Amino acid sequence: MFLSNFILAMSVSIDSLGIGITYGLKNTKISNYAKVILFIISILITTLSISIGNIVYKIFSSFITNLIGASFLILIGLWMIYQTLKKPEINIKNIESNSLEPKVYKIFIQSLRNYYSNYS
Repeated sequence: MFLSNFILAMSVSIDSLGIGITYGLKNTKISNYAKVILFIISILITTLSISIGNIVYKIFSSFITNLIGASFLILIGLWMIYQTLKKPEINIKNIESNSLEPKVYKIFIQSLRNYYSNYS
């Protein structure tokens, strides 16, 4: 039990480190209020995941729970590979008008005091 909790804590920490490095490279500033909101959401999602995992573990055998967990990881991996290999759609209007620059959409969330951009 201790080992699985330790591995979960390490994976969450490594994930957060990667996100922090990405934000640092992009010079994205996050307010303290937004950091607290993200922290609370992270705790709630982790707690919910552990609770659902415990319920599934009590209902099914350990083999079935391992199979379910492995299936989720495989499906997520396949979805990520599919998204990477999916060819972008070519818009004929953009080619004809020589406008090949990506559109940038910015969303400002007042409560988080931060801009989120989506490049399409």
